[in-house]
Amino acid sequence: MYIFTSPRSLNMSCNISFFMSEKIKCVLKRVASAATLAAVLTAAALSLAACGADREKEDATVEADYDLSVSVERDLKRIYVTQTVTVNNCTSDALNELVFAAYSFAYEHGQDPDAFYAYRHKDAESKGETLIGSVSVNGLPAENQRNGIYLSVSLPEPLQSGGKAVVKMAYTLKVPVSSDLRYGLSGKVLKLTDFHFILAPYSSGWMTEDFVRIAPARRLRDYSDYTVRYYLPENVSIATNTPIKSVTRDNGTQTVECDKACLSEAGCVVYGDMRGISCQGAQALFSDSDEIVSAASVAMNACRAAIGDFPFMSLSVVSVPLAEDSVCIPGLIMINDVLSGDRLAETVYEGVSEQYFGIAVGAENDCDYWASFGTGYYLSKYLYSVTGEQSRYDGAVSSDRAITATYAGEMAKYYPGYVLKAGRSLGLMLNTEEYLVTVCCLSAVTYDGLRQQYGDKKLKRALKTLYESCRYGRVSTSQAIEILCAETGRAARSYLTEAVVG
Repeated sequence: MYIFTSPRSLNMSCNISFFMSEKIKCVLKRVASAATLAAVLTAAALSLAACGADREKEDATVEADYDLSVSVERDLKRIYVTQTVTVNNCTSDALNELVFAAYSFAYEHGQDPDAFYAYRHKDAESKGETLIGSVSVNGLPAENQRNGIYLSVSLPEPLQSGGKAVVKMAYTLKVPVSSDLRYGLSGKVLKLTDFHFILAPYSSGWMTEDFVRIAPARRLRDYSDYTVRYYLPENVSIATNTPIKSVTRDNGTQTVECDKACLSEAGCVVYGDMRGISCQGAQALFSDSDEIVSAASVAMNACRAAIGDFPFMSLSVVSVPLAEDSVCIPGLIMINDVLSGDRLAETVYEGVSEQYFGIAVGAENDCDYWASFGTGYYLSKYLYSVTGEQSRYDGAVSSDRAITATYAGEMAKYYPGYVLKAGRSLGLMLNTEEYLVTVCCLSAVTYDGLRQQYGDKKLKRALKTLYESCRYGRVSTSQAIEILCAETGRAARSYLTEAVVG
C-alpha cells in the first residue's frame, strides 16, 4: 500500500529510477465558544443537506446509514464496536446478501502478502485481530462469511427493491501494536481508521476492490450519514473527524458523542498522554499543534477562496507516529510527528487539498486517480499562488516538471517506448515512485499547462466546477476532461487527452 513521500523530496541530482537506486524512503484544550458552536451547527446543516442532495443525483444504488458505538479499553489495545447499519435497496434487484468491506481484516496475521500493509509487520504479535460476536438482520440471526477483506452477510429473506433492512453487528478488535500504520497503537497514540465495517457499493452486483500498495486511499466508498459515540478511559483526549457534541464522565469513563455527519468512514485519534486538542473557532478546525493549526487555517482559507466551502463539518489535523508523511480521511488528517518547518506546512497544505480532491471527490476507476488525487496535489501547489506566493508556486511546478522529465527518461531506458501518462492504470504501475511521478507530478504539470494556455481565471473556474460537480462522488477521466474543457476551451481537449490518455 501507498507510503507517502512527497515528490518534493525526490533528489533530482540522483538517478531516481527504481532499478538504479534505492527506493526513496519516507521522510520520515479543546476550546468551546459561541462562535465555534455557530460554525459547527452551520457546517453540520450544510454537510447533511449536501449528503442528501447528492443521493438524489446518484444512480440507483444501495444506501446505508451508520450508528456506531466504539468502546476503548484502558490500555488502548482492544476496541469493542457495535454498529447498526440501516440499508435501503434503491436498485431494481432483489438482494440475497450484503457485502461489507472489513478493512481491519487486512492487518491480521496470515493475510495474503498483497493485503494492505501486511508486509510491514513481521511480528505476528504486533498484528491485529477481528473477532465477530454477532450479526443480525431485522432482529434475526444472520450467517456471515469472511472472504479476504470482505464480510458477506446472508439475508434471512431477500431484500426487495425499495425495501429496508437493519443490520446489527458486534465485534471486538485487537488493534495492531507498535504500529506506524494508519490503524493501530503506537506508544500512547491510538489511530482508529480502517477499523469499522463499511457496506460495499452496489452496481448490478457488489463492487469490491483489492488493496494496492501504491494507492493512498480506497476508491469504493459511498457517503452516508454517520452517528458515532466513543466510550473512552477518563484520562485520554480525542480528535475526531466530526465535531464533538457532548462529553460526559462517569466512574472513570468518558462518553464522547459526535454530531451526525455525512462521511465515507468514521475515524479518530485517541491520545493516552492527554495532550490538548485546541480549536480555531471560526473554522471548526482542531489540532494538537499551534504550528499545524496555523498552516491548516491558511490552507483552508485559500481553498475556500479558490474552490468553495470545505466539504465536511469540521477538520482535525493532528500529529501522530506514522510511516507516511500523512494519512487523510474525511475530516481528519494525521501528520507524521517528525515533520517540521516547510515540510510540515507543505504536508498540511497537501492534506487539506486532498480533503477536496481525493476524498470529497474520489476516483471512479484506477486510471482516474489523476482527476481526484492528482488534482488535489496540484491544488496544494496552486494555493501558493492564491496566497500571493507566486515564486513558490513557480518553483514547485518547475520541480514537478523536472521530476517527470527525468523519470520518463530513466524508465524508457528499461522499457523501450515507455511514455508517462497521468491516466496510467494503477495496475500497470511498478512501484510507489511511479505513482508519485505519474499521478502527482505529471498531473500538476498538466494543470499548469492549462493555466499557462488559458489563464488563471479560467483554470480556477474549471477547478471549482469540477469540485462542485463531483463532490461526494467519484470522477472519471472522461467526465473530468469534459468539465475542464467546458470551462477553459474546446482546444483544451486535445491537450488533455494527449497528456492524460495518449
